[in-house]
Amino acid sequence: FRAVAECSHVREPFLALAEYGYRLRDWPLVWAMAQGGLGIKTPSGSYLEESACWGAALYDYAAIAGYYLGLYEKAAEYARLACAAEPENPRLLKNLDLIGQKLNEQKPTAAETEGNA
Repeated sequence: FRAVAECSHVREPFLALAEYGYRLRDWPLVWAMAQGGLGIKTPSGSYLEESACWGAALYDYAAIAGYYLGLYEKAAEYARLACAAEPENPRLLKNLDLIGQKLNEQKPTAAETEGNA
């Protein structure tokens, strides 16, 4: 938390804390850290910069946290971005598929829609 506070202009501490939250299964923490990291749009150019911060990782963590928080549409959006960053990654593709299945379960059926008319 201190690194995020002191270096809030770089993605590295956000990714580290998102990873930590993931291990704890603390989905609000993972969501907040992924959002914070993704809010940083340009690399710092520092020699300390980690390439993982600019790939699929933060999108992946946002997708996973969004799924567990019930934010399925946002989770799908982030899962698509993670897949765009690593299109050959089977785990990311499977996560996108699982989120898509959950979204389809959430859609009302035609009978439910007609009952509300």
